[in-house]
Amino acid sequence: MNKLESTSTRQIVDLANISPQRTFLASYPAKPDPQSSFYITKHHTQNADGSENHIISGVHLVLKKGHENGLWELLEDSRKSQDARNPKLKIRSLEIQCDTLEVHGQLKIPETNLTVYARKLVWGTAKASINSSPLPWAVKKAQNAAGQQKGENGAHGRHAGNIHLFIGKSEPADDQEQRLLACGGNGQDPGAGADGKDGESRQSRDGFEAAVKTPAISKAQVSFDTPAIYYTYGWYWSFIKGTSGTHTWGTDSFPTDGTDAVAPGKPGNAGNGGEIITTDKKLMDHSDNSPGKAGQKERDYRGGTAGRPLKSAKYAVKLYMDAFGTDNAGKDVAKLEGNHTTKSGTGAKALPADIIKGKSQSKHLDQAGLWIHPLQLQKVLEYARDLHLAGAVDDLPTLLADYEHTLSGEVPKSDLWNDNSAMQWARAASDIALILQRSRQHLDYYSHGAGFTPFLSLHGTVKLFEQEAERALHILLLTNWINVKARSVKEMSDILTEGIKNLNQNIDKGVEQIATAKEKITTHENVLESLRPQLENLAVELSDLENKLMDKARNDLEIKAMITAGIKMASAILKVIPVGQPALGAVGSLGEVAGDFIMGNNTAADAVSEMGGVFDKASKASKEALEAQKKLMEFKSKFPDEEVPGSDKKMLRKIGSNLGPALSKASEAIGALQVPESEVEAELKRLESESEEWNELTNKIRVLNERKTKALLNLLIAIEEVSEGYAKISSSTIAIVNFQKQKTEGLDKLNPEAVGCINEMEQEARHTLIYYLYLMVKAYETTILSPIDVNWKMSELTTAIQKLLQKSDVNPGRLKDQVHDLMPLYKNNINKIRTRLLNEFNFSERSNKLQIGLDADETPGPIKQLNHYGETYLDPVSFGLLLTDQQLARISDVNLIKVEFDPEGPPLPENSNVVISLQPDKEGTLRKSEKLYAVYSDQPISWSWTYIPSKKEGQEIEKSQPSRGAEDMFNFILGDQAGKVRQKMAYPPVWSRLKLKINFTKNFASGKRPRIRKLYLLFDCDSSLAPENQYVLKVEKLGVPAAVEVKCTKDLAGRANGLNNFYRIFIKNTQVSLSVPSNSDGAAFQSWTVFGNENVDSGHEKTSLKFSLSNHMIAQSHWDYMHQSTGTEVISRKALRKIAENHPEKDVRKSVQGLLAKIIPADLVIRLKPDQDAAVLGLATSLDNTTILEEGKDGWKQVNHNGIVGWVHVNQ
Repeated sequence: MNKLESTSTRQIVDLANISPQRTFLASYPAKPDPQSSFYITKHHTQNADGSENHIISGVHLVLKKGHENGLWELLEDSRKSQDARNPKLKIRSLEIQCDTLEVHGQLKIPETNLTVYARKLVWGTAKASINSSPLPWAVKKAQNAAGQQKGENGAHGRHAGNIHLFIGKSEPADDQEQRLLACGGNGQDPGAGADGKDGESRQSRDGFEAAVKTPAISKAQVSFDTPAIYYTYGWYWSFIKGTSGTHTWGTDSFPTDGTDAVAPGKPGNAGNGGEIITTDKKLMDHSDNSPGKAGQKERDYRGGTAGRPLKSAKYAVKLYMDAFGTDNAGKDVAKLEGNHTTKSGTGAKALPADIIKGKSQSKHLDQAGLWIHPLQLQKVLEYARDLHLAGAVDDLPTLLADYEHTLSGEVPKSDLWNDNSAMQWARAASDIALILQRSRQHLDYYSHGAGFTPFLSLHGTVKLFEQEAERALHILLLTNWINVKARSVKEMSDILTEGIKNLNQNIDKGVEQIATAKEKITTHENVLESLRPQLENLAVELSDLENKLMDKARNDLEIKAMITAGIKMASAILKVIPVGQPALGAVGSLGEVAGDFIMGNNTAADAVSEMGGVFDKASKASKEALEAQKKLMEFKSKFPDEEVPGSDKKMLRKIGSNLGPALSKASEAIGALQVPESEVEAELKRLESESEEWNELTNKIRVLNERKTKALLNLLIAIEEVSEGYAKISSSTIAIVNFQKQKTEGLDKLNPEAVGCINEMEQEARHTLIYYLYLMVKAYETTILSPIDVNWKMSELTTAIQKLLQKSDVNPGRLKDQVHDLMPLYKNNINKIRTRLLNEFNFSERSNKLQIGLDADETPGPIKQLNHYGETYLDPVSFGLLLTDQQLARISDVNLIKVEFDPEGPPLPENSNVVISLQPDKEGTLRKSEKLYAVYSDQPISWSWTYIPSKKEGQEIEKSQPSRGAEDMFNFILGDQAGKVRQKMAYPPVWSRLKLKINFTKNFASGKRPRIRKLYLLFDCDSSLAPENQYVLKVEKLGVPAAVEVKCTKDLAGRANGLNNFYRIFIKNTQVSLSVPSNSDGAAFQSWTVFGNENVDSGHEKTSLKFSLSNHMIAQSHWDYMHQSTGTEVISRKALRKIAENHPEKDVRKSVQGLLAKIIPADLVIRLKPDQDAAVLGLATSLDNTTILEEGKDGWKQVNHNGIVGWVHVNQ
């Protein structure tokens, strides 16, 4: 939103069609990929049964078949079933810690206990799910009985793995699919039993009849007391030997018993469903952890029946014949084998499973912060730092907002967060607050703004780069050494000892960083507090102005409505924080931030109150920082190097528990009120156009806005130092604790916590190396104004480190030697820059001497501000210092050449000195061809002079020189190369706002302070020629204040419409059109004045004009008030021309002609030198409106016109 679409009061100036005048170079490492394996750490152990335990940490973990991270193939069990006789488990436990977990398809991890810690869980496909249910049995039924071997028992159903999901949220939000499966396994069916076999039966007789004829017939009836299954018989004579022969009957074997039944197996028990615990309630409705069922119970099996008859015997029978025949012959019955009995086999009953139905449990946990894990925090911070390093400041809030909010609360009550891990909570809160504070202030990773220019020159930065590289390479070697190959316990202990040594050095750096923060915080907080009454006073002045303007408006309702709207806008501007453009990342608009305020019934007092709330949050953050600073100094003093802080770990956590949240709240409040500075300035210009009474107050608003913005940001930067120091101390302490624990345990493999600490050390070393590369790149960019491609990943260096560490003679004592071996590779980037410098640098750069002449007659505004406030701001462009045929213009030196005091004012005593200083703004603009680049420096060079009235005339001004301390510091920074670097500091652009200050060493009573009348500055401006075929069109708005959109043809850099004053660069002879509205806010267009093309008349009164850009040109639009509070009407210049030509009274015509001569410029060109081909500095309306400084030859005069000092040629 660029404007309020509909408001009955006022519309905010719409800048949607205004082309940004500047851009900035932004060479950063490539934006990191959160899915990259670079951010994935895998740790695994093996159990006695061959199963594995895995811990996986990352940023954005994708579980997808075929993904380059290989996690799907590592984790998924692709088997369709498993052998019940020899079940095997692939992964027993799996723990995932990440920011985002994205699942595609059904991930089968049978029986695995899964624990996930993630800010966000994304189901990437419609049927994506996680299934920890056990695999089905390859054979549904156990082995049946074989022989007398009973049926085998069914295998017990396997338990599903537990699924514990500690997540912040899941997507899609309206999900209806089943996502979690942890169903218990079914018990295997048992092996079948076997029925017993029936016994063999025999024919049997209870007796028999027999007869024999001899010739008489003898008969016998034989009975058995036990049924016979076999007998023999024969007829015998009782008195003689002889027989009729032996006869048999039946089977000479007894019947058999029935066999016992063979028992079936027992069904397998039901398996339990996995325990599902989640912090996302909706997932409870989309999960299934049903328990398994027992195997199917078998039938009962019967025993075999007994053979028949149940009792039996074998007999031998002798029958005696009678010679005369008989019906009852004699007999002898003898049992051969007797009283044999048979029995039936025993049956077998089928048994049920011991557990018919398994158990399952689901639970929803509603406790904030359970989704956060210490190792997850380490990974997210690693990625966030790299993301910030890549300049992606707009991505950081999306990533870190949930962490910032959650970490501001209490540490969760769980076994995960003990004294050791809880330090990570406070440390991460502080780190995240620091990263977001910088992103909200549109600063890059190293706390620099768009177009940053290093303090040192390019030459100086290169030397610093070489000096600092060795320090970080040592740590990079150490951290990489740990992960190269397996180590003995002794080697691992040596490595950890060396690591602890470096960590203690890092703690010392943290202590040094916070030691100086107290004074800075106190100073900036005092400045901030001093602004409260100034804001309140300004609110009162706004109220007074409203009353004054309302009285003048009387009954004019239109003007009254305009006054009310103006007061509301000015009040709204009091509560915003202007941000210069371009900036890293997006900045909110004035309409978004102040729209509701303007449309509501708010007053200036409300705006002051709202800004006071921001001050309160900043003040609270500063108090927390001061308390943390004090406690951190105490903490460091409590334990010596290499000693674990012990119980003081809790103290360290408490120190940082409030620091991060306080910084977050302050930076969030400030960030929410940031708006583009151009929008604020446009509104202030509009207010000034409505009435002259606004001018003084709008200047006060500008000054106060600048002071409050500077005070707030300076305070946050000072608090940052404490946060950074705390981060160094806490992270190093955490690492020391883990390293000491690892040494105590005597393991040859690092645990996940120690690996995380090693990764952080490696990243810090890598970022240190990148920082000096970054400084070098920024120095190059802002010197040459051209991007440069460097090897940010330092891949050659990484490869060399890996090869080097494969050698067997690597040890802590030799690391220093190996660092020297790596330096040539690291310097490759320097050599690349040297090569590019030879190709890109313009060795024909020259220095021009240009002046700014402040004079009470020519520049009354700046002189008045200088005398009233002791300071004023100068725009070098408006004073002609920016030459249109030059580019890459920088100020290399400034000299104060003249100071005069008002002879009619209080005299300057001889015993009083005057210190005059000139400070370029941190932000400036450099031209390179058609591009205009924003550049920024934290510490731009400045100049100062002392005016000593007691000295001889002409010798009163003494220029200040760099102190010995400053020189010593340069020498210290640059090392043994300091003497070889001539330009140690980076020069500021000519196109920079300049702050000029005067300070009297003696205090004067009110009204007694001497007044400056003249002050002349001589600038050495280094620049090189711009391309010959490029011509500059300088568009200026003159007259009453107003925000005027000027429509303009698109130039070479794609810039078109501009606001008020702007630069456009075209190819020679481009047809250019300019147009403005007939009125804008309270200002009315009068005419155009164009210099540089004789075919375009000065005094062009149409709102639009077209011309060919045949030279460097200046186009000025002139504006006057459209309304006067007195009710008088402004006469246009067109009407004045008619009066001057046609009015019947001669005196009137003459008077108006004189007036026109004054207001219509005569195109008197001011040049750099007394030469028609010299660069144009500006235009003078006439000699009557200039101060002549020197009479030259051939009609040339050196003049001062509105502060522009140069030469004009007057036809004689």
